[in-house]
Amino acid sequence: MPIFLQALHGFDPLAAGYIVAGASLGWTVAAVAVAGLPTRWSDRTMVAGPLAMAAGLFGIALFMTAQPVAVLPPLIVLTGLGIGICWVFGVQGIMSGAKPGERDLASGSVATVQQTGFALGAAASGIVANVAGLSGGLTTGGIASAAFWVPLSFVSVALVAAVTGWRLVALSRRRA
Repeated sequence: MPIFLQALHGFDPLAAGYIVAGASLGWTVAAVAVAGLPTRWSDRTMVAGPLAMAAGLFGIALFMTAQPVAVLPPLIVLTGLGIGICWVFGVQGIMSGAKPGERDLASGSVATVQQTGFALGAAASGIVANVAGLSGGLTTGGIASAAFWVPLSFVSVALVAAVTGWRLVALSRRRA
């Protein structure tokens, strides 16, 4: 994302980094906001979060090469909001589903899976960016192509997460 903002919109590295940090800000604000919600909200957040991520990523793909650039920060924040909206209840679900005596293992697995997801996401982004045109060097056309395909390639992942969240909610209601 920072390279797209720098090459396509002329941002310096610091400004591009701050804009991309908007995703972390969105994640944090959303996680804090939903942390106090009653558990009955978990059903909604497990679907709404990934849908917000999909919408943010889709918007980024469409508007990364467009003007005005002012539309990008809210879309980046929306992507982070989507993660934060479902994160709290996702972790609660993992912890509450742990068998007696396995809570430490479950809590440790959250960070491990998160870090693995970051690594796999970065690797997948790199692969998509290279296939989309960055492998030939940092040309404007290659960067513009990658700026579209990288976020778009993760929309389907977010939609699968929304369907998975919906399915988990349906299964938990059946058990109740």
